[in-house]
Order: sequence, then structure tokens, then C-alpha cells
Amino acid sequence: MSIYVALLWVFSRFGILMRKKVRQHPFVQLTIKQRIINLCKIYWWKTLKKSGKKFADIGKNIVAVILSCNGYDVIDMGVMVPAEDIVQKALECRPDIIGLSGLITPSLEEMCHVASLMQERQMNIPLLIGGATASALHTAVKIAPLYDGPVVYIRDAAAIPSMMQKLMSDSRQQIIAELMAEQDLLRRQYAQK
Repeated sequence: MSIYVALLWVFSRFGILMRKKVRQHPFVQLTIKQRIINLCKIYWWKTLKKSGKKFADIGKNIVAVILSCNGYDVIDMGVMVPAEDIVQKALECRPDIIGLSGLITPSLEEMCHVASLMQERQMNIPLLIGGATASALHTAVKIAPLYDGPVVYIRDAAAIPSMMQKLMSDSRQQIIAELMAEQDLLRRQYAQK
């Protein structure tokens, strides 16, 4: 447990420095974050077998720790939450961003369902997509067309705070336009195969 507490302290200190804009070179930041995440993964993997927790909880927990340590409030709805519950909670809480993570292939279908429901409810909250089964191509081809709001694929948990900062900045519209252009290109390339 002491390793976990120490890593949380390191993450929180790193988050405080980031918020105060005491920054190092971006490559150094990413390297430090990635090393911390890797240590967390190793520790959680070892304790996972002892605790009996589900594997799917690990990635979600890492994301929650990273976001919390960077000053974000996280509403963790758990694992295998129905799409209707996710959208209803978002309507109630009005979050800045919704994040979905999938470990197994059926999760991808559920992500599509969430995007469709968000479109039906005329929401415009950015939807972050990640997890072992997710990809930039799947996000662009299957999920993004279902929702007019921004749908963003996140490859690695360490990239989430940076993307959230961009999506909540004054240059948000430019970032979203660039992401949509990238997704459009992926869709055209996919269609040509």
C-alpha cells in the first residue's frame, strides 16, 4: 500500500506543478508520467490477483487517478454500465467531458450506443474513447458518425489531461476541427480498401 500512496503523492505533486504552469520540456513530462503509470500498472497487476478485482477496473482506475491528480473531478460509474445510465448521469451532472473505456469487443458496440443516445438527446459534450479494444480507426469509422459532438480517441491514459486541457481551452473549436478532419481522412482511407 505504501507504493500506491507514494505514487499518488508523486501524481498529485506533478498535477500541482502542471496547474501552476511550472513545466518542464513536454517530452520529459510525458516520460515521467509514463514511468509513473507503468509503476502503477505493475503494482495494481500484482495486487489484482490478491484482491480478486476485475481486470477492467485497472485502466479505469489509472485514468481516475491521473485526472484527479491533475485537478479534475471524476464521476466513476463503474464497469459494464448501461448506455442509458451513462447518458442520464451526464444529463444530471453536466460534465465537461464523458470518457468511455472498453476492454472487450462488446464494449465497442456499447460505445456506439452511448454516442447514438447522446445524439438523440442533442448533447454536445466531448466523448473520449479509449481502452484495449478501441482504436483511432474504429472511433472514426463507427462511433464519430453517430454523434455530432466531438468524439476523441485516446491511445494512452497519460494523454488524457493534455487532451482535456485542449478541449476546454479557448482554441477548442480549432482542436475539434482538426480532430474531425483527421477522422474524415481515416474514414475515406477505410472506404477505399
